[in-house]
Amino acid sequence: MDLFIPFTWILFLDRVLFPIALFEFPNELEWDTSPWYNFLHKRKTFILKKMKREFS
Repeated sequence: MDLFIPFTWILFLDRVLFPIALFEFPNELEWDTSPWYNFLHKRKTFILKKMKREFS
């Protein structure tokens, strides 16, 4: 039980807070030209489009 609470916070940060910070607050000077950011953004939108197509 002692490890459950820290693990839950780490899971929350990893799955909820970090994607919001990464994709919702772009630094336009750096991230728009960054290949890594563009790759992650395109991957995220591709997965969402694929899921929409499967459930339509």
